[in-house]
Amino acid sequence: MNSNLTCLALFLLTALSNLCAQEAPPDEHKVRFRTIGWQVSMDDLYYELKGHDANVFVTESARSMFYDSPKDKEEIVFYRLVPGTDDKSKKTREVAATVDISNAGHMALLLFMTDPASPKLFRVTAVPDDPKSFPFPSCRFINLTKVDLRATYGEEKVEVKGRGMALVHPKLKADDKKEIRYTSVSMDAPEGPQLLYSNYWVARPNLRTLVFISSQEERMSVIRVAEDKCILFPPTP
Repeated sequence: MNSNLTCLALFLLTALSNLCAQEAPPDEHKVRFRTIGWQVSMDDLYYELKGHDANVFVTESARSMFYDSPKDKEEIVFYRLVPGTDDKSKKTREVAATVDISNAGHMALLLFMTDPASPKLFRVTAVPDDPKSFPFPSCRFINLTKVDLRATYGEEKVEVKGRGMALVHPKLKADDKKEIRYTSVSMDAPEGPQLLYSNYWVARPNLRTLVFISSQEERMSVIRVAEDKCILFPPTP
């Protein structure tokens, strides 16, 4: 009797350990999105979800929590709730941004930027952010300038078109250790390649890196946003 109970206990412990070690994959049948701001941050935006006004937070250079996307819609309209013209106590919707998510997959990252045409509007770009489109431990360069650039990530080299993106993989030598990768951004010039940015970044198997490249007042800015795998695949308690 005691022997049988011991065997059963060991079996349950083993099964539980295996279950905890598994990663729960994102639900590919449910479309979700996160937001990230480029030089913008706000907490007064809403979108319609199941007939209600759902609040959205946008944080500068950081991914937000996950939000459910409106079902069967390829476009999301974000708006502010402002006092009505005739009745100040009644809130009306003031459109702030519209984004097409039809090509962003079941897990989208919405990049919010200012709109030069209006201080109340935002330009929003939807980028596929699921582990298949943006796998660990790759590095994705997003070029917000109009100039074609060249980027290196360790031994990997890639061309990043103006207003475009490029994905590179660090090709780590080990699956359980961190490595250092020399990262640089340059542009072609008549006298030869012009180095705009360089640094040494840590690369790990469970880390993927988003890199924003922009220019302001003739100065190049490179922002690195790293994400750990446990954010998408939280460990089972």
